[in-house]
Amino acid sequence: MVGYVDAVCNLVTPREIRLDQVGLDPEIFAKLKFPEKFQNGVPLGAYLKFMDRAGVGRSLLIAVRAGDLREAGSFELPYRRVFE
Repeated sequence: MVGYVDAVCNLVTPREIRLDQVGLDPEIFAKLKFPEKFQNGVPLGAYLKFMDRAGVGRSLLIAVRAGDLREAGSFELPYRRVFE
């Protein structure tokens, strides 16, 4: 058996946080009750371990473009990065 499918997951690794490619800020972290230890991103290896423990066999990562990239507060996580 392949396991559960976790649909519409966001790639939030230290790299994406550093490059400001996620729409997360302290207010959103608080609303989501996002553990402080993960607010600088979750390395892919740790993410895969979380999936294994939860019985998730597949995860659909999404590429995102939010807003007009010429405007403050907008961001993009390119398809190429998700493909990698």
